[in-house]
Amino acid sequence: MVRVVSCRFLRLSCSEDDHPLFRRYYARSNRERGVKLLRCFPHCCPEHVQRCYCGSSIHVQVTFASELPPAVQANLVVCARFEPSRVVPLWPTNLAATQGYEGDEDLNLDHERKIQPGELVSLPESVLYAKTRQTKQSMWVRADREGASKQTTKNATLYVLNNHRFPKWLYSYDSSVTRTQREMTHHLVVYVCQITGSRSQLGEIDATVLARHESPAFSLISYRRSGNNASDAGCDLPAVEVSSGNQFAAVEVDTPSPSEDMETDSYDKTLPAAQLRHIDTKHSPQPQWRLQTEEKPSSLQQEKTVEADEFLWQQEAEAREPGFREKAQHLLILWRFLQHVSLRDLHVSPSSVETYIHPYWLRAAAALRGPPVHLAAQLESVVASFLSNLFENESARATSPYTDRNQATIRASGRLFLSALASRSIQNLFRQACQLQSGAMDRDCLRKRFVSLAVGLYNSLNDMLGACGQPQSLATLMDDILSVIYGRTSFSVLRDEVSSLLLARETPSSLFHELNEAFRVFTAQAHESSMALMGQQRQTNQLWTDNKTLHNAWGYRWLLDPGSVHLIALDSFTKRDARQDASLVAVAQLVREFGCVDITVNRGESICMSLQAALALDGVVTAPMELVLDGRMRRFRVLPSGTSSVVATAGGWSVGDYEASLSEDGYCLSVHFFAFVEENPRISRSAGRESLETKIRRVTISLVLEQPAQQPAQQEVEGSKALDSFIIVHGTVYGSIFSRSDGLGRVRPKLGAMSSGDRSAVWNELKWAPLFEVQAGYVAL
Repeated sequence: MVRVVSCRFLRLSCSEDDHPLFRRYYARSNRERGVKLLRCFPHCCPEHVQRCYCGSSIHVQVTFASELPPAVQANLVVCARFEPSRVVPLWPTNLAATQGYEGDEDLNLDHERKIQPGELVSLPESVLYAKTRQTKQSMWVRADREGASKQTTKNATLYVLNNHRFPKWLYSYDSSVTRTQREMTHHLVVYVCQITGSRSQLGEIDATVLARHESPAFSLISYRRSGNNASDAGCDLPAVEVSSGNQFAAVEVDTPSPSEDMETDSYDKTLPAAQLRHIDTKHSPQPQWRLQTEEKPSSLQQEKTVEADEFLWQQEAEAREPGFREKAQHLLILWRFLQHVSLRDLHVSPSSVETYIHPYWLRAAAALRGPPVHLAAQLESVVASFLSNLFENESARATSPYTDRNQATIRASGRLFLSALASRSIQNLFRQACQLQSGAMDRDCLRKRFVSLAVGLYNSLNDMLGACGQPQSLATLMDDILSVIYGRTSFSVLRDEVSSLLLARETPSSLFHELNEAFRVFTAQAHESSMALMGQQRQTNQLWTDNKTLHNAWGYRWLLDPGSVHLIALDSFTKRDARQDASLVAVAQLVREFGCVDITVNRGESICMSLQAALALDGVVTAPMELVLDGRMRRFRVLPSGTSSVVATAGGWSVGDYEASLSEDGYCLSVHFFAFVEENPRISRSAGRESLETKIRRVTISLVLEQPAQQPAQQEVEGSKALDSFIIVHGTVYGSIFSRSDGLGRVRPKLGAMSSGDRSAVWNELKWAPLFEVQAGYVAL
């Protein structure tokens, strides 16, 4: 059995030199079924909030006799509850003796008495299972294990109780019958328990108490009698200390425990319901009705099983790879932050880009003309030199109304992101994770690869900071990013999402949900990569139906000329340069997909244009983006880089629908791309309403192939067309809103649930307003 040496209460963000951790008394307000809500417990931090749930979370540091292996630590549960200083009868003696009185005093006394180390305690599943902690009220509060960066001692573990933005401290305690009850002092008592692997009754799981630790004593006063108002934090006196012998108690003798080999909960959350089903229940009653229910589980039970499985894999991943969840949390916050960074935030102007980019563009063009064997290394070198020149020179001249530290944080994040895109080591991580052979697509294998990718990506980015001239670690950069998000108005839209990722709140943007969503995206891309690999193997044994190109003039590698790119915003019938307002991530994705593409036009059953990105991941087999040029509404499977259309683009846009046609002479291509953003259904349910409006974009592009007149002798020279060929791009971005309400009280399906044909009808019925004009040019290599 694990031996606990000591426990202590603390709070990391404040000091008892400024104010006491626990106060002398607290005002209580009554809730339903005898539950009391404690105001300002344990104290107001960082300041008093004028609402009934003012208070703060509190940390518990548990010190063990020796460092515990992950498998053993995964089996520990730290819980807390409120207890009175001594147990007294709930009802007056004369009332309890009244004939016909039937009370549940024994039950209440059992809930209030001290549980001694070594005793067996039955903990409700609702406390252990994250999805039901908030929905099912319990006297127990489960403590979450803090992240690896906050664990400073090998034989001690830091936990946090009630880790929410506005924590509510509830105490089921009857105080209105006897004077003794009203004048009783109370404690917050934390118990360190070890799961035994059995359960005494349905809905509960047994655990052995290893240690108990109680807070100083405090009193509870009725809110109405306290004389406090909403703006008053109440008592500032410290709580009453008890003797050290009563504060802490633990099991003294180490004895073997069969449960030490169990690998259950590991990180900072729960023991999921799916896992609880595997615990020994041979001592539990098994009525016939329960057995029948288990044979045919209801849809609600199936949904809970799925949710438990979706949570359990994260717990197992944390046990195998300690620190996974915290690293993934940092990566998710970094990604959210980068999606809201514009070129203006980076102090990168179009003129500065044009000034610095031309020589590097020529070097990139030379590399893209050469053999592909050294392409990735050459492009990585070009990008590193360009970013060093751009950011270091611009940094010296930049002026900003914001602090230099905030600006440095934004620029360091942007530079790290752009460097990572060209990094061969990071490309190798994605190749190893996504390039799967047939038979390696089972869910467990995918989850292990996903975890390995997240941890490897975090470590690689951490190493890259030093290479980019940034001495800090990625964890330090994250602290600076949080300062920007919470201190700079332009990033305030991120605060709720980031708070949900940081705190153990059961919200649609919580770490649990976001990790599952990230895994879903990874699975879709891994499936696409597997299909591309199998497609390449089939193509080695068969040829295209008609290998003659319809127009050889399209069949080259085309490189975007950065000086030709213009983005004009059409605001209130006026035009302005909108390039600086563009998102860094959106620009990077467009360059990766369409910055340099290999184009072929073939005639099979219909005319088809294939576009394959030359800037895709090094060594990864990808399928090309294929557009059927017949003027009909269709859907492409992948983007030019091989990214699945199932994966939303920067900004959350769902893409895939298009309509394309080629002119009769074959030199003009017209394409309409459609995209939409639908609200996350979890957010809709959380907010208690569902949005019936969806933002739509239509991008209409015309690509005109231009070639100078050539003499017959020139046409014989190989490559003469390529050196003199250009593609001129003109486009307009239109916006519209799709309402699912048909005006008759009926609600139409979401766009994502419609067929391509039904969405085509929607596109035709919408009214479109022009938002941007786009101009660009390509040169043939």
